[in-house]
Amino acid sequence: MADDADAWYEALSGGQKRRTCVATAVINDPDLLFLDEPTTGIDPAGRRAIHRLIERLAADGTTVFLTSHAMDEVERLADRVALLRDGRVVADGAPDRLVAEHGGTPRLDAETAEPATEGVVERVASGVRGRLGTDPTVAATDDGLRVRGVRPAAIGDAVGALDDGGVAFESLSRDDRRGGRPVTRLGRIRTEAVAAARSFTRRRTAVFFTFFFPVILVVIFGALVRTQPTGGGLFAEPAGYYIPGYLAVVVLFTPLSRVGSEIARHRDGGRFEKLATTPLSRVEWLVAHTLVNVAIIGAASLLILGLVLAVTNATLVVSPALAALPAFVVVAVALFCGLGAVLGSVADSQDGVIAASNTVALPLLFLSKTFVTPSLLPEWFLPAVAASPLTYFARGTRAITYEGGAWAGDLLVLTALAAGFLAVGAYAVPRTE
Repeated sequence: MADDADAWYEALSGGQKRRTCVATAVINDPDLLFLDEPTTGIDPAGRRAIHRLIERLAADGTTVFLTSHAMDEVERLADRVALLRDGRVVADGAPDRLVAEHGGTPRLDAETAEPATEGVVERVASGVRGRLGTDPTVAATDDGLRVRGVRPAAIGDAVGALDDGGVAFESLSRDDRRGGRPVTRLGRIRTEAVAAARSFTRRRTAVFFTFFFPVILVVIFGALVRTQPTGGGLFAEPAGYYIPGYLAVVVLFTPLSRVGSEIARHRDGGRFEKLATTPLSRVEWLVAHTLVNVAIIGAASLLILGLVLAVTNATLVVSPALAALPAFVVVAVALFCGLGAVLGSVADSQDGVIAASNTVALPLLFLSKTFVTPSLLPEWFLPAVAASPLTYFARGTRAITYEGGAWAGDLLVLTALAAGFLAVGAYAVPRTE
C-alpha cells in the first residue's frame, strides 16, 4: 500500500481497502489474529501475498483464525478446518481427513472446441504425472477432457499440463461433490432458493411491505375513491376492469426492487466474489431468486385478488381460462426479475436500485392498459403503450378475469419477453466486486 500512502481511505478500491484492513490487523504483531475472508475483492497477486503473510505469521507462532469460502485457500493455509452450516459446526479436522471423508474424488473438466484424441490424452496424462508426481486418471469426454484426482491446490499444475499437451480449452470446471455424489444444477438452485427464502422471511419489514403496499393501493383506489362509470375520465370503467392493474402492482414493483436490491447488497458485501468460488452460476443464482419471488408474489397476488373482490364492486368472470391466470403471474414475475437484475447491476447502491425501480415502474404501472385506458392518452403515445411488457400482462389477465376474450397470444409474447429479460439479467449479474 506504499504507493497509496497519501490517498484517503474512502478513495481506495475494494481490494485496497481489504489490504488496508489486513495491514492494520497485523501491524502490532499479534499472538492471536482473526481474519474474516481477507482475500475477498483482491487480485490474484495480492491474494498470493496475503497467503504468504499468513503462512509467515503462523510459522512465527501467531494463531490465525481464518474464515473463507475458497476451499483451495483453506486447504493451503489451514492446519485444522471447521465447516459451518446454519451457524453450527458440522465437521472438523485436518483438511486431508475432511477431503477423504466427505470430498469424494476431485475432478477437473476441460471443455475443448474439438474432441480429444488418444494422443492428446496420453500427452496430458504424462504432463500431469510429471508436474504433480501422482498418477491421476485422464480420459476423453464428449466435451473435452476429464482429469480425476486433482486437488484444488494442484489446479495450476494441471492447467500447465493441458498447455504442455497442446490442449486449447474453452472453460474449466471442478466437480462439486457432496459425500462422493455430484451436486446437480437443480440441487444448487434449490439450495440457493432455500437460503434466499429464509433471508426474506427473516427481514420482517420486507415481508410486511411486500404485502402491505398493494393492499394500500386497493384500499385507496378501490374502497375509498371507487370507480365512477360516467363514460369518461380516470376510474370511469367498471371495477372489474382494474383487476389487472391491482395485480400488476405486486407483479411489477416487488421483483424489480427485491432482485435489484439483492444484487446491490451482494455486490456491496463482496458476496458475488465468494459465489464465484462455488459451482453456482449467475443463471442459477437468478433462477433461484426468481423462484422465491414467484412463490412470494403468487401468495401476494392471491391476497390482492381476494381483497379486490371483497372491497370493490368487481366481479370475476368464472371460466376455464382462470387456470391460465397463475401462468401470467409467474411469467410476468420472471420478466421483471430479469429487469430487476439489470437495474441492480447498473445502480451503484441499494438506494439507487429503489430510485431506478420506481422510475421504471411508475410509468409502466399507469400507462400499460392497467389503470389508464388508451382512450385517455394522446395518439402519439399509443405505440409506447403497445411496447410495454406490462401491457401484455394487463391485456391477457383482463381477457381472463373481465372481458372473456382471447389471451393465449399475450401469454406467448410475455413468455418470449421473459426469456429475453432473464437472459440479459443473468448476464448482468456481477461475478466479482
